[in-house]
Amino acid sequence: CKYDDVPHNGDASHHTGFHGLHPIQYNCADSHYYNELATLLLTPQETTILQLYSRNTHGYFSIFTLAIFTVLFFFSAVTAYGIAVPAGLFIPGMMVGAGMGRLVGELLYTMFGDKIDPGLYALVGASAVLGGITRMTISLTVIMVEISNDINYLLPIMLALAISKAVGDKFTHSLYDVHMDLASIPYLEADPPDVFNSLSAESIMSRKVVMIGVDASVAEIEDALDTHHNAFPVVDKGVSSMNRFFVGLITRENLDGQLQKCRSTGRASIDVSLAMDPSPFIAQSQLSLRRVLRLFRGMGLRHVVVVDSRQRVVGIITRKDFINAPTTVQMAVKDPRFVRATREAMMRMERSTRIKGANANAPVKLKRSNSFVGVL
Repeated sequence: CKYDDVPHNGDASHHTGFHGLHPIQYNCADSHYYNELATLLLTPQETTILQLYSRNTHGYFSIFTLAIFTVLFFFSAVTAYGIAVPAGLFIPGMMVGAGMGRLVGELLYTMFGDKIDPGLYALVGASAVLGGITRMTISLTVIMVEISNDINYLLPIMLALAISKAVGDKFTHSLYDVHMDLASIPYLEADPPDVFNSLSAESIMSRKVVMIGVDASVAEIEDALDTHHNAFPVVDKGVSSMNRFFVGLITRENLDGQLQKCRSTGRASIDVSLAMDPSPFIAQSQLSLRRVLRLFRGMGLRHVVVVDSRQRVVGIITRKDFINAPTTVQMAVKDPRFVRATREAMMRMERSTRIKGANANAPVKLKRSNSFVGVL
């Protein structure tokens, strides 16, 4: 127990320079004494935060009490966040940061005296911890300034948030990004890895594509629906039934609806073109992987069909392919066949560049071909 030397006039929140002190007597026999740890732990979290932010209250909480409070609340917050209960980290992070900041402020007060205000250090500490957890900047600055109710502390809050975000980004992702990775949520980052600049769509695409012909049989559709895919490329197989020219894309829901109609009418085949999307987003196999990622994020896609220069389906890319891209590339680099194919492709590009340069002044010969190659 500690003697309460603060003059009370009913409510401690009315004191000049205070944001609110609410001492708790707990097991103290005398009403003029209060229990420091109980004052921090047995009050609502909002009240505890305001008490830690209190100005001109140096010595109200001892260094030992602040150390115990910070350690206990830190491990309690970590444990509660990891179990199946609806517990957030915003207020607990603010309390842990305020406790650490106030602890540092009290230590500095013992060294430099009245020049140090532990309440200000508590505010800056809370801002730094929240910035490291959430990696927010502008919105968190506004929140902390509103809590402090003093625009004069805008600069230290901004500095604390900027430094904590820079240090956090240097070593790891934010806590929420890490939690999404642990939950296997297919979230795409706004800034792709640098390796995406030198990769194309065919580097990570899935080559085992379940395709459906324009006039598909009931058995073919049933086999496609037995898979876990959500969409299927529709192709024109031609007379030989060996081609795979891209025609459109049909979702599992629409395909299942067409199958039910076919069963009700007793037909043996289905015209899939009636329910497909004839103009979905597609990607050329040589398109930069960074541009494919921008297409995914900008249009909110779930899958993109990859075609070659003759509009033949060669693969499909989903969100999971992007997430597994670093692992896929590392495995491919260790494969001698991938390295050999990459070298051969580079040699072909270099040879083509030399030929084009040598024939720059030669007459142009047009070939009869409808295949799209590119844009110059």
